[in-house]
Amino acid sequence: MGTLKRLSLIKDIIAKENTKSKNPNSRILFIEHPKPQYLEEITGSSITYTSNFKNRIDLALEFNVALDESEIKLFDCVVVTVSKSREESKILISTGFSKVKPPGLLIIEGEKKDGIDGTLKITNKKIPISSIESASHGKFGLFRVELKQKRIFDDWFELKKPKINANKFFTVPGLFSHKKVDRGSLFLANNFKNKLSGDVVDLGAGWGVLSKYALETNSAIKSITLIENNKIALDMAKLNVKGLKTRFLWSDLVLGTQIWKNFDVAICNPPFHNGSKLDFELSFSFVRMASRLLKRNGVLWLVANIQLPYEFYIKKCFFDIKILKDDGAFKIILAKNPKFDKLTR
Repeated sequence: MGTLKRLSLIKDIIAKENTKSKNPNSRILFIEHPKPQYLEEITGSSITYTSNFKNRIDLALEFNVALDESEIKLFDCVVVTVSKSREESKILISTGFSKVKPPGLLIIEGEKKDGIDGTLKITNKKIPISSIESASHGKFGLFRVELKQKRIFDDWFELKKPKINANKFFTVPGLFSHKKVDRGSLFLANNFKNKLSGDVVDLGAGWGVLSKYALETNSAIKSITLIENNKIALDMAKLNVKGLKTRFLWSDLVLGTQIWKNFDVAICNPPFHNGSKLDFELSFSFVRMASRLLKRNGVLWLVANIQLPYEFYIKKCFFDIKILKDDGAFKIILAKNPKFDKLTR
C-alpha cells in the first residue's frame, strides 16, 4: 500500500505544479514504478512509462500506459523509483535527470527498506532538495532542475557502461551477483559438463553465466535460448554469450511466455526473492515453465539453496526427480519427464 499512497501524493503534487505553471498538458515520465497499471489514473497530464523489466512493460501496455520509446524526448517532470542497489539507483536517477526539461521537476521515490533515505541524501549533495514527503514505509524527494546543472550526474551516468567482473563477464551494477559468478551457478556449471545436448533453454538467464559455461563444456548442444525478464541483464548476456547457436528472448516467465518449441534441456538458477521478500511462487513459476517448454523426455537441471523446499513442487510438474548432488550449501535437482500436457498449449 505504501507505493500507492506515495503515488497518490505524487499525483497531487503534479496537479499543483500544472496549476502553478498553467500547463494543463505537462509531460510526465515514470521510471521503474512497480505498479504501472495505476498510472492511467493520473489525469491532467500526458503520462509515459519506461522500465527494463518485461513484466512491468506488459502491465503498462495492458492498461494503455504510453511507453517512452524516444532517446531524446524531454519531460516536464520525471518520477524515479529507486532500486535496493545504491549504484543502480544512481543510474536510474542520472537517467531521469537527463530526461527533465529545465526548468522541471525530478521526483525520487521509494521504500525505506530499499534505502530511499540514503539515496535522497547523496542526491542532495549533487542537487539541492526542495522538499521531502514521507508515506507508509517510504519517502519521496522533490528536486528542481535548472539548465546550469546539466552535467552534475555524468559520473553516475557512467555506471551504466558494462565493465568486466572478476570472472571476465560483462556486467553492470544492480544485476544479481554482478561482481563475480555466484556460488550456486558455479556449482551447477561444474556438474553439467559434457552432460547437455540438443536444444537448451536457460530460464532466467541473467547476464549469461550458465549459457556461456554450457556452450563451452558441452559440444553436443545444438542451440541455446536465453530467456530473461530484465533487459539490462539480457543486453549483458548478448555481450557474454556469442555464436550462431544462441538466441535471446526478453520475456517474463511468471506470466507464462509462449515459445513454440520443445526443448531437450532446461537449465536454471531460479530467484527466490521478489525485491527483499521471499517469493517461492516466483521460483515455482520457473519450474512450471520448464515443464511446458521441455519435450516429454526433457530434463531440467536446477540449482537451489539446500534448505529451500523445491522438491515438493517439482514433483507436481515432473514424473522423475532426484537430488543429483549437494555441497552442503547448494543442491542440484535433476527433474525428468514433465507432466504438463503439451496439447493444452
